[in-house]
Amino acid sequence: MDSEIADLGDVIKRPLVKPISIQEVISGKTRNLSSIREAYLYLSDINQISISTISRYLDTGKSIKGYIFKRVNNPN
Repeated sequence: MDSEIADLGDVIKRPLVKPISIQEVISGKTRNLSSIREAYLYLSDINQISISTISRYLDTGKSIKGYIFKRVNNPN
């Protein structure tokens, strides 16, 4: 039984977290954040934008509530 639990632990993997940038449409200021979740937490005080909305508008070039969301390319 213990060996089965250990084997399952090897299969479960965390999803890769990718950095994104948020650009304010009016000011043009850009802020780089480490994940969509971090962007959600950053914007939760300013605007009510859900994680799914950020994901939906990511890399579309369309603004939502005054912000544009883009993936940040890794230098690797």
